[in-house]
Formats: sequence, C-alpha cells, structure tokens
Amino acid sequence: MLLKVNKINTFYDTSHILFDVSFEIGEGEVVCLLGRNGVGKTTTIRSVMGLTPVRNGTILFNDVEITNKKPFEIARMGIGYVPEHGGNI
Repeated sequence: MLLKVNKINTFYDTSHILFDVSFEIGEGEVVCLLGRNGVGKTTTIRSVMGLTPVRNGTILFNDVEITNKKPFEIARMGIGYVPEHGGNI
C-alpha cells in the first residue's frame, strides 16, 4: 500500500472537521477525492501533508508512519500538494 489513512480525526481549534476518515491508495492507482464544499476534502489533504495536525488516527506512506510529521519531512519523502487558486497566474 502506497498511502494508508486510518481513522484520522482533525480539528481546527475546537471544531471537529474530520471524523474517522480512512482510505488506501495502492501503487499505480489514480484516486480522486470528491464532495461538496465544506465536507473536508482540503482538510484531508492538508492532514496528509502535515499542514493541519491529526489529533488521532494514523497515516502511513510506503509503510512508514508520517502522522504529524513536519510538512517539509513529508515533502522530502515524495508527497506533494499543489493547491488550486482561482484567477490568472
């Protein structure tokens, strides 16, 4: 398993945003995270990247736990995040 997210819970201050989110991505798979506005898509990605700390649960990348590692450590392991922004570049 390339990436395994197991029952992560993420908060912004006291607001509980992600509730026991779990998924797995295998080598060579292409995955899309879909949902309406405000359901936690960006928070999920930010949690994987270490940009928004996970309060509990685990995240494994290539069988190495990366839960709450610093974002630069996760990036050095090969995970990237390119946020979408509207407007002209």
